[in-house]
Amino acid sequence: MTTDPVHAAVMPRAPQSAESAEYEFASEAESIGLVRAAAAKALAGWGIAEETVSDVLVMLSELASNVVVHGAGPIRVRLDYSRWADTLIAGVTDDGPGCPCPRTDDVLDEGGRGLMLVGLLATEWGVTWGDGGKTVWFRVDGPAHF
Repeated sequence: MTTDPVHAAVMPRAPQSAESAEYEFASEAESIGLVRAAAAKALAGWGIAEETVSDVLVMLSELASNVVVHGAGPIRVRLDYSRWADTLIAGVTDDGPGCPCPRTDDVLDEGGRGLMLVGLLATEWGVTWGDGGKTVWFRVDGPAHF
C-alpha cells in the first residue's frame, strides 16, 4: 500500500524509523483477524517482545473494530518501529468524520471500552484529522524490552 495522505500528514513517526509496515483492509468484522495477523507477523519480525505484541494486538483490534462499527471506508493500518529510540507508533485510519472519544457509559454496557483500553496500554495515544479522514494512533515506548 502506498502512504496515504492522512497518515503522511498527521500521524507521529518513530524517530529514525528503521521499520515500517502499512496495510489496508475492507471495513468488515472479518478483517479484524487479518489486522491482527499482519501486525503480529511484522512485530515478531522486528523482535518486539511477546507481551508487548499482545498489548499492541489488543489495541489494534479495538481501533479496527471502531472503524467497522463507527467509521467509513477501508481500515488502514500503519506501524513504525525505531530500534534507535525503541519506540513503536501505530495508527488506524478511516474516512469517517466522527470523533473517537472514550465513553463513560454504564459499567454493565457490553461495549464502549476500546479507547479506555488503548489509554491504559499505550504510553500515549491521540486522534488526528486529515483531508477526508482521521487517524487514531498510539505510541509504546520500550517494546523490545518487556
